[in-house]
Amino acid sequence: MKSTEQLLNPLVLVILLGLAVYVVVFLKARKAKVTALRADYDFAYSCIIESLAKASAEFRGKFHDLPPFDDPTDLHLVRFGLFNIGHGAIEIDHYRRPIKLTFTGSVEILSATFGEAIKSPAATAPPEIDGNSVILAPFHINGGGTVIFNLVVRGDPARHVIDSNIDNFDEIRLFG
Repeated sequence: MKSTEQLLNPLVLVILLGLAVYVVVFLKARKAKVTALRADYDFAYSCIIESLAKASAEFRGKFHDLPPFDDPTDLHLVRFGLFNIGHGAIEIDHYRRPIKLTFTGSVEILSATFGEAIKSPAATAPPEIDGNSVILAPFHINGGGTVIFNLVVRGDPARHVIDSNIDNFDEIRLFG
């Protein structure tokens, strides 16, 4: 009985309430600090490459309307993602020229389509294939948003170069 009386002591209740308020304020301040560390503008890309022969059904499922290929030898599925890691949106008028993904070596691009958008609107213009390059027309991408394109290529797509000219970005860096 005495332990219950001690627990209900006003001084103990005030101390517990103060501790709870301190923890809540501390956690909110910590979360705000982490969010504030994110830059206003930060843009990155990633290429996930799978051999068509070894790609899982789940990965293949990301490629809508994937046609059957007569000769699947040396075919690769590529998911090219652009990540706006910053707070600010990248607007269409921020682009000085389109983003161009060029594969080096003897790579043939068979297909290039919009894949999906996360926390951002879909890219409306279809990607344009130009030899061993894919040109992405300017598109809006929200802060924290992602836009992904699906490519089917013949040859080794591991070596590639990104070219762009977008306000506030010296380069589009490799994600990670």
